[in-house]
Amino acid sequence: ELYLQNNELKKLPESITELPNLISLNVSSNKLKCLPEAMGNLKSLNILDISSNKNLTELPKSLGLAERLIDININGLTLSYPPDYVTQGGAIAIVAFLALEMGIDCTARDQFLDSQMKTGRLSSGTKKEDDVQ
Repeated sequence: ELYLQNNELKKLPESITELPNLISLNVSSNKLKCLPEAMGNLKSLNILDISSNKNLTELPKSLGLAERLIDININGLTLSYPPDYVTQGGAIAIVAFLALEMGIDCTARDQFLDSQMKTGRLSSGTKKEDDVQ
């Protein structure tokens, strides 16, 4: 787990994508404008909190490679990519959309998600400001 929230970070180093065993990444409440293109290298990543980074408007397509990513907090973001109809579907929809954009077969991911649902380990997915009442 890596907690980097509230540090006024404008950019994450590409080297952060070289942490193959990283499970949870919290970079909320920073000043990020983009995420590293190679975010999909984080094959073990389950949780990504990028909330309250008002300048962050796009997610990298490579997140479609993050097969175990099941929870993305995008609270406080106005994303232009992926589109709203995708982000409203939660983390699983976002990752599947990005994988399809990259031309990737999602069969292995679907099998993983099925096993997670059967064991009750699958979280609700995406948290967005509109969901909070």
